[in-house]
Amino acid sequence: EAGAVAELCTGRGGSAAPAEAVDRWFEHRNTVPTWDELLAQGVVADTIEVATVWSRLPQLYTDVITALDAVPGVVAASAHSSHAYPSGANLYFTLAATPADPAEYTSTYDACWAAAMEAASRLGAGLAHHHGVGRVRRAWMADELGEAGLGMLRSVKHALDPEGLMNPGVLLP
Repeated sequence: EAGAVAELCTGRGGSAAPAEAVDRWFEHRNTVPTWDELLAQGVVADTIEVATVWSRLPQLYTDVITALDAVPGVVAASAHSSHAYPSGANLYFTLAATPADPAEYTSTYDACWAAAMEAASRLGAGLAHHHGVGRVRRAWMADELGEAGLGMLRSVKHALDPEGLMNPGVLLP
């Protein structure tokens, strides 16, 4: 297999990388800066995952990237898929923004999430996929579940936590 790939690459003008470059890549291929390290450099970054059916996947990609790119300060937005099913797939959007003023970090972060969630919601995409809702996605739960779905979750929450002691006001809008 490796030989076939090498032949294909060299046949199209490619060449082998120097051994040092390959070694460096292997040493650092999984090195990812922490959010704190990025923030210290003035970069607001996150990943946002959504899912949809195959027929809407290209439009979901286009619409969310376009929405993220429209947020002031965004310098990069991309996506990849890590889960595929007979009915569709997920998209992990990765974003990076460099707000001009540290006072804008939170508002830029919130604007990125709002842009992505609203674009995905307009297409009927699943807004939580396998990571769940969490605090950031909470505002869009009604779009995802409808009032009937939210009502059901409120009933379950009340049955399990009738005094509202567990994470009050965190999960349900």
